Amino acid sequence: MIHFADFGSAWAVIHLFSLFAAVLVRIHIGGRFEGFAQAVFLVCLTAIGLTTVLSYRDCLQMWPLSAVTLAIMIVVAVVDFSSTRSYPVES
Repeated sequence: MIHFADFGSAWAVIHLFSLFAAVLVRIHIGGRFEGFAQAVFLVCLTAIGLTTVLSYRDCLQMWPLSAVTLAIMIVVAVVDFSSTRSYPVES
């Protein structure tokens, strides 16, 4: 029998590690470990996606937090946060 405390702990660890993986991808852009960071990120993205769907299916009250984690991971992966690049404005 799985106790809620064990499930909640595992759930929290998966989400925190996934957010860490998203930050890791941004840190290692163009670096030596970029491929590894991307692989870890994609595994975590899949895990969070499955966690969100399974939580929703099982009517757990935590599924919105999984969805927020998934959304944060997608935004961190897609948006360019560097302030050093400038894009020309056409007039």
